[in-house]
Amino acid sequence: VQSPIPWRDLLRFRQVWALALARLLEEPVLWIGIFWLPKYAVDVRGLSILHAGWLLTAPFLALDAGYVSGGWISTRLAKRGWTMQRSKLAVMTVAALLMVSSIPAAQSGSAPAFFAWISVSMFGHGAWFTNMLTMPADIAPRGMVASVYGIAALGGGLGGMICTEATGIVVDRF
Repeated sequence: VQSPIPWRDLLRFRQVWALALARLLEEPVLWIGIFWLPKYAVDVRGLSILHAGWLLTAPFLALDAGYVSGGWISTRLAKRGWTMQRSKLAVMTVAALLMVSSIPAAQSGSAPAFFAWISVSMFGHGAWFTNMLTMPADIAPRGMVASVYGIAALGGGLGGMICTEATGIVVDRF
């Protein structure tokens, strides 16, 4: 049995910082989707609340599909002989590239095109996040997985709060 490491000592490990930083940078994708997409659809795209509601189901269904397929694909790659680390990183790399599709979403002229691009981005978020959630178990001693997860989640929460506040400032000013 391994003796527990005080959680503050976990901050000495760069892998723990990497997980927290990754979530700090990535998690705002979901927070913007939850808190700002409905307002954007109505105020900027000019959709009725009802029409926006129907179109907003697509990004969240894509998010759910990303959650499921991100784990499924990394497991399939591992069963084909890839190391679990390599399979997770491959899925996360592709998923991160998919999240960039929010850029063409901003440039799209129609609401359906906008929501299609945002759905691709949300799918990427789901696939990325599923694999990220399992990483603390890959890097931490068995008795410290929850603490490493908590530190990483703190990074995600901070990123989401900062981005949500920054988005509000930008919306108010522009």
